[in-house]
Amino acid sequence: MKGWYREYEQWLDLPVGYAGREPKYPQAQKEAAVEHYLNVNSIMSVS
Repeated sequence: MKGWYREYEQWLDLPVGYAGREPKYPQAQKEAAVEHYLNVNSIMSVS
């Protein structure tokens, strides 16, 4: 990670061909988690 950051700082861009990694969680699961978080916090703010 440190090497990647140094390279990014030097060139202010990602190397050509940088593919990143696959997401850890599917988009639908992320959206459900955010919705749950917002619902729980809105209930907690009422009480």
